[in-house]
Amino acid sequence: MGADEEIQNIYYSIYNINLTLVNLDQGLGQLVDGMNFGLGVFDQHVNMVVRQVNDVQNNVNSKLTLFPSEWLYLLVLMLIVLILLGLVGYLLYYIVNYILNRHDRYEEYRMWYLKNVMKQDDVDWEEDDEFAEGFYSLSDDTPPPTYSEYVQTADLYANYHDEVEAQRKSNQFSSRVGRPRGTGDEYSTLI
Repeated sequence: MGADEEIQNIYYSIYNINLTLVNLDQGLGQLVDGMNFGLGVFDQHVNMVVRQVNDVQNNVNSKLTLFPSEWLYLLVLMLIVLILLGLVGYLLYYIVNYILNRHDRYEEYRMWYLKNVMKQDDVDWEEDDEFAEGFYSLSDDTPPPTYSEYVQTADLYANYHDEVEAQRKSNQFSSRVGRPRGTGDEYSTLI
């Protein structure tokens, strides 16, 4: 092999490398053109979003200039709170009145029911009330007990059971079985 052949081989190798680089350059050029087109569309969308955000910001700023300052915000907030408190107060008043006047509403409904459903006259209602009062008064000649008498009776009942329980705990022997029950702790664990 001569020097001319070696030079020829080097020339072909350089030519092939050049051809490969040209093809690579053309492919990269097409790729860059495609990327430029995609990035151009992306840029347009980003610019459109930026314009819309700027429009919103300008609208908000123009509206805020119409609303004077922060003390007005606080005043509006306090007004809303006061309105809500008034509404809560009214609802509480309505609920309390509703509970306190339930007997009147029941009587009104009862009268309507007796008049419209049972078809009774006003005279019949009075007779029913007189019969009920007479019936209760005939059953026992003593007046019904007062609240204080009820309380005294309940206290007597509670005191009696407290005394019975104290006697039972102080007695070490059971009347049924006839053997010691043990200490109070053992008794409470058995229960």
